[in-house]
Amino acid sequence: MAIFQGSKNPFISELVPMALSNDSILDSLLAYSGIHYADHAGVPADETTWIHYGQAVQAQKFGLTWLAQGKDHVLVPLLVTAVLLCITEVGVSHLRVSMRTLADNIPVTFRENSGRLALYHLRALSALIQKALRLPETRLPKDTRAFLIERYMYTMTLAHITMGSESDEWVLNDSNVLYPMLQSSPIHALFKLIPKVSVLSRQWAAESQMGSVSDSLLREKEELYTLVSSWEPDSREINYTLCGIVYQQALLVYLASIPEADQEALPRYPDTVQELFDTFLPFLMSTPPESPISTMLCWPLAIFGSCAVEGEHRRVIHERLQLLSQIYSAQSVRDTMILLEKMWAENSGPSSPLSFERIMKKEGMTVLFF
Repeated sequence: MAIFQGSKNPFISELVPMALSNDSILDSLLAYSGIHYADHAGVPADETTWIHYGQAVQAQKFGLTWLAQGKDHVLVPLLVTAVLLCITEVGVSHLRVSMRTLADNIPVTFRENSGRLALYHLRALSALIQKALRLPETRLPKDTRAFLIERYMYTMTLAHITMGSESDEWVLNDSNVLYPMLQSSPIHALFKLIPKVSVLSRQWAAESQMGSVSDSLLREKEELYTLVSSWEPDSREINYTLCGIVYQQALLVYLASIPEADQEALPRYPDTVQELFDTFLPFLMSTPPESPISTMLCWPLAIFGSCAVEGEHRRVIHERLQLLSQIYSAQSVRDTMILLEKMWAENSGPSSPLSFERIMKKEGMTVLFF
């Protein structure tokens, strides 16, 4: 769940050699790099970048056709390209450009809501990775396999809150199948709980609207709270440890934002939520924005931000998101800021992460918090 695995960066050690031997992976890697470079430099992405993007998408279409015809030699390139296109789409949601491809002189407009396109690639990833797991190690080496599984699980886990209840079944199924395949780590055990908390929150809201919450759901909430609160990091990996603490606090505030069965709406935080803010915000302010874990802070900041009521809390969260967007040129962080601003503008009292789905539908946005 970190960019680095020990001293090795798998984005370089795994993807670059594969790109040098496969055109579709190379095109998707160059498209992603070009968009990120342009964003970081504050200039429009050039035509060459969009040509690479178009060629990568076209290669995916052809590759999926070949795969359907039983030609599974395209499976690994399809999987890797889908990973890169999913990341790329998150970065282009603000880049509205019109151009004519050199190939056919057809006008192309890249859409504002590219987050929704990223979800299409993510859904394709779910099917592709299940097929790829059946490949022998000679075709999908152990380290590459582990990297692709972890990247997919990270993306899917954090995107689950955006995708809505229709994704619950396949997200939980993939979590149960794929997380155990990764090298045993406390951070993986913690991340596996994220979709379960989201599903619980949605089911709780649905049952509450019917007038009562079932005993089984009450027990499940207690069990999840115990699992999250008792989680302990692996002290041997400092980045995993810091990341885990942040996500643990975010999951606890997510659970605490679920009202008790007999609780009416309150104009202030429940005491538990206030205590979690008192723990999280000093930790956040003591963490340098350039810290390795900062690239993983978008989701926790979104969760805490959705529950923030006090002006000072909102200010601290907004300023950190703004700083991260400047340092890392992350469009998902900018989208998160916009979403929280809209949420705060309509809510003076406590809200919850469940409000994200409603506001995104209202505004025609698809925000992915990674």
